[in-house]
Amino acid sequence: MKMNKINASNESHSIEEGSNGVTRETFVAKNESDELGKRIDLDASGSVKRRRLYSRRGDLGETSLCFGPRVGKDQLRIVACGTLDELNSFLGLARAEGLVPTIDRIVYEIQKKIFDVSAELMTLNPSRHDISTLQNTEVQTLESLIDIWDNQLPPLTQFILPGGCKSAAMLHVARAVCRRAERQVVALLRKDETVSRIIIAWLNRLSDLIFVLARSENSLKKTNEVKVIGK
Repeated sequence: MKMNKINASNESHSIEEGSNGVTRETFVAKNESDELGKRIDLDASGSVKRRRLYSRRGDLGETSLCFGPRVGKDQLRIVACGTLDELNSFLGLARAEGLVPTIDRIVYEIQKKIFDVSAELMTLNPSRHDISTLQNTEVQTLESLIDIWDNQLPPLTQFILPGGCKSAAMLHVARAVCRRAERQVVALLRKDETVSRIIIAWLNRLSDLIFVLARSENSLKKTNEVKVIGK
């Protein structure tokens, strides 16, 4: 999968002399992002110096878009990205529990792609900054995976309760979080028509795929699904 790139032109380069007389090179990102705008200090040997993890710049409830302005942390774009992070974390939890190897490889690829989608959402006009964007072919890839895995399962004739083995139950949680992310991006699109509609389609198919993978996880581990029996 294509990794997002940060244009080198967004950095300035200066020479500083420390209190100990040792010259060091300092690269300062011009964008003001909490995540991307931190200074990277190099010592005389060219090694990166360890810096504080916290910046204190978000203490007033604001953060920065990639290559963009500072906004409130409750802004819809930030909220959606936070939910994508939550989704990624639950997928990681499911993998830590121990998924079937073939399912684990798919989930691993999904986790990497979520990073790309988050970067696209956090960037106004992503193509201008060489940020990779979702394409319709990636939605079609998810549809193909859904068809392949669903065809190996017994057809659904009733609703099933989320659960089964622990790893499948974790995938069901991830599926529900993915649905929430989709709803939040829909709300964002109503406020900002520049948001890619492909992201919504991709999240919609992704939740379907995770549902099918949860069912497959139970099936391959020979764990019965609990069906909702009508009264």
